Amino acid sequence: MVKQISVYLGNKPGMLDEACGILKKAGIDIRALMVYETSDFGLLRMIVREPEKAVIALNKANFPATEH
Repeated sequence: MVKQISVYLGNKPGMLDEACGILKKAGIDIRALMVYETSDFGLLRMIVREPEKAVIALNKANFPATEH
């Protein structure tokens, strides 16, 4: 079973880059991603190699993330 993570991003420049940079520093490979946006926030959905580790890294950096 493939697990997906969801990350809420503030709707301002650089948020996607920052979230991906956190995963890069943690050594987590992104296999696929999709971004939905509204005027208030963005929702990043990703398939990553280590979803549990990714959620921990993102939450520590104040990016609300959950695994599905």
